[in-house]
Amino acid sequence: MADSTNQSTVVAFIHTYRPDGRLDSYMSELVDAFVRCGIRLHLVITNHIVPNLDSTALKKHISEQRLIEYINDVDPEFIFTTNRGGITKGIMEKTHAPILTWMVDHTPFFHHGGGPEDLFCEKDHCIISSLRHVKVFESTYPVLKGRVHYLPFATKVEDFKTSRNVVQDVDISFVGTYFHSGILENLYNYYADSPETIQGLLRLAGKIQSDPDTDILPLIEAYGIRKVLEDFNYNHIYLKWLFVNYISLNQRIKVLDAVSDLGLRLYGTDNWLHVGAYSLNLLGCFQFQKKIDTRQKLVELYQRSRIGLNISHHQAGGGLPYRIFDLLASNALLVTNARKDSDLFHLFGEDVQVPMYKNEQDLRKIVIYYLENEKERRELVQYCNRLVDRGFSFEDRVRSFFEIAGCRLKETGHGQLVKVDPDSFIRGLVRYLYRCGGNKPYSSQEKAAPAGGDRIKKIYHRYATGKQRLFIARQVVPLIPNGIIDMLRKQ
Repeated sequence: MADSTNQSTVVAFIHTYRPDGRLDSYMSELVDAFVRCGIRLHLVITNHIVPNLDSTALKKHISEQRLIEYINDVDPEFIFTTNRGGITKGIMEKTHAPILTWMVDHTPFFHHGGGPEDLFCEKDHCIISSLRHVKVFESTYPVLKGRVHYLPFATKVEDFKTSRNVVQDVDISFVGTYFHSGILENLYNYYADSPETIQGLLRLAGKIQSDPDTDILPLIEAYGIRKVLEDFNYNHIYLKWLFVNYISLNQRIKVLDAVSDLGLRLYGTDNWLHVGAYSLNLLGCFQFQKKIDTRQKLVELYQRSRIGLNISHHQAGGGLPYRIFDLLASNALLVTNARKDSDLFHLFGEDVQVPMYKNEQDLRKIVIYYLENEKERRELVQYCNRLVDRGFSFEDRVRSFFEIAGCRLKETGHGQLVKVDPDSFIRGLVRYLYRCGGNKPYSSQEKAAPAGGDRIKKIYHRYATGKQRLFIARQVVPLIPNGIIDMLRKQ
């Protein structure tokens, strides 16, 4: 049955990189904006239905058919997803609503089990937050021709307006990820006895460093490294993503190290501890055990900071990440990397006065100047605040989603957030066996099941789609009628 309310409805698949499984502060604000716009949002955390974000299929015990039925019962205005997470071939083929993918990163997930050639379909719209990547994305995914849209990221200006009068006791701050490099290092170790493969990978890295938008497919053939894709079952987009993260980490370390003695406080993922192998000064700036894991903490840090740094991801090009808009709205002076194609010029004009550094030495000069000239710093901060005073709210973005999807937004007051329990999508046989084991289907928030049900759960989470499930079912619960097993095993 379709959602019977008079509200607009959306089913959203949103992913997270947080180890505790919660949404980050940006995505939490986006979810809240859907609700503030009067929308009934059915939220599926993508991580709950896939083994991991790099997977190419749903978890074995998750029924794609149940997922499709849920979407069709809700009958949403559109399906919303971040980075293409959670979208399967069945969802593309058997649901009717438009699908809006917001590429908050530049590399999509491949949870549909295929490759780039069938990742999108005719009812898709894709949102890119980097202007120059609109054409790049259309070229990579021709089925999206004319349906790739540019929307910059957003901020919540009100958060900063209500906390202006704070002591600014942090000279420089940066909040960001220490990009994982272990997979590439493992590749190099794996091919240690094949110097030609190592050289091919290094040549490819050099090309990507020079131009992150380069088409690497012909280079993979030219450099003789096709076997890397075959040996590890990678597609070329994933291999490129590994390199751009590696290059981004290299750039990030160099830039931050240049100001590590000027009062920098560094926050981010726990693996910043590894930076000590490259710079002890930078390791000393890392704020151990001080997590910026809520919107409130992020706002407090930026309000206390005199300078807030941005170091864009290598593949972002001229695109502007989340932190740009938060820093523009804050007490901190944004200092960002200079690019001729920066979206700052597109959004705010060619004469935009945001300080931009060309290299590490230039950054150091800019930082020292504004730390020593407080009046000029404050004047620039006020100028930056005005830049994002209108048109950059999360509600603005949600309304744009409806326009892109060709749907009318029914703003009928406050909406509703429906947190979808992933256990709703458990395969029928597994659900039946839970009950037979003395354990009803339970939500992930409930306490551990009794021993019998727990044992069954573990077995069927592993074998729910395998050939052995019927054999194991009859061993574990021998009294299940054959007719019921035959019916449930198809679900």
